[in-house]
Amino acid sequence: MEYKIVAIGQKEVILPFLIYGFEIFPVSDLKEGKEAIEKLKKMDVAILFITQDLETKLAEEIEPLKKMPLPAIITIPSSFQKTTENIFDIKKIVERAIGSDIIGINK
Repeated sequence: MEYKIVAIGQKEVILPFLIYGFEIFPVSDLKEGKEAIEKLKKMDVAILFITQDLETKLAEEIEPLKKMPLPAIITIPSSFQKTTENIFDIKKIVERAIGSDIIGINK
């Protein structure tokens, strides 16, 4: 079984995740978000990155996933939020989750 790392959210936020080989689900509205979550439930996902605004809107759909051992769900800032404040936190979370620094950003 091969596990995937997936990112869901606004296209401009999650597009860079493709560079690292992650699978992405760009969504622009709530309906697309719900469809993406349903697809994820059928996949072997180890880590799920989701934008904060989408996680808030889809809390009911995401709650069952949070109760499972996998995927590890990591909230990332939305495009309208300041990302520089959180990038090092995200880096640490990714390092812990996969055991390696794949982001390569240093303070």
